[in-house]
Amino acid sequence: MWTDDEPFLKSVPREKFLQMNCINFMPEIPIGTGPKKYDLCIVAHATSIKRIYELLQIVRNLMNLRPTLSVVFVVPDQRNIKNGEDTYQKDDIDRRYYELPQTLFSANELKQISFVSSSTQAFGKFPLAAELVWDFMRSSRLLLSFSYQEGTPRIFPEAFMCGTPCAINEKTQFGLRSAHNDQNTLWLKDDVGIAAQQINDALENYQRFNIDREAILDDFSEKRNFGKLKSFLTQAIHSRDLAVEGEWYFDELHLRLPCHGKKINHQYMYNEQLFFTWLERIQKFNPYDEDAVLGLPPLNDQRTWLTNLAEFKLKAERKLRRVVKPAESR
Repeated sequence: MWTDDEPFLKSVPREKFLQMNCINFMPEIPIGTGPKKYDLCIVAHATSIKRIYELLQIVRNLMNLRPTLSVVFVVPDQRNIKNGEDTYQKDDIDRRYYELPQTLFSANELKQISFVSSSTQAFGKFPLAAELVWDFMRSSRLLLSFSYQEGTPRIFPEAFMCGTPCAINEKTQFGLRSAHNDQNTLWLKDDVGIAAQQINDALENYQRFNIDREAILDDFSEKRNFGKLKSFLTQAIHSRDLAVEGEWYFDELHLRLPCHGKKINHQYMYNEQLFFTWLERIQKFNPYDEDAVLGLPPLNDQRTWLTNLAEFKLKAERKLRRVVKPAESR
């Protein structure tokens, strides 16, 4: 399952490839009709891969160009207090997000910037209700992202459904570019100064944006795409001469397909038994009841000596293949 026909999928047989994934099963968010309270909404993680430092720099440059600028940062606080000062390195967190704002901005400027950063350790992986995040998006003139790499980021279609255009680094690689065009997206140069100027110009000429809501719903609405997924899976089952029986559990696929839990990251990396435990429990409990199916965190998804041994053997084999050439090539 992937949104675009990318080169890395060329070996996948067409009949096994569905050109959609979690991003195509979004709830239909009501469009914003009220006034825009913020110029920019930034929804990101405080990590270097999301380029949170560069986002702060863009806002700093914009403040120079536009003294009345208003911004809301929605950045979950992923720091683990158990790790102390080591949390920044261990949890891949850019500490500059927490240390620079009072240095970059004056006291009066800080009155125009809201930092909504609730602890994920205390309040769960998604500490804010989705409706509140959508309210921030609906109340903003632009959603700003400046990272280099995304998967299929939910915030872009969420913003579109809210009626908010996106400002995105033109070098960002992600899996749903086909839904973006010059009417709903501002493509930013990979330079914080130039990007700030581009955003300022766009805010001055905001009428240039126009979002085709029907096209966005066709691409991303769960109601409009459930049928396509059901048909694809039904055909796959029938191709094995099996009957389609039981119930379909299609709710919250935008969270369940990428394994996003409220309390727990369901992407099991090391302990494969967790998957089989999950498979067993969903037969007994409501699959939507995360507490019943998975219990309370933390899960025991830790490295074992078998994991380390397997990785060591794999690295050794790869190194050996590079050193020892096949006989026929000598």
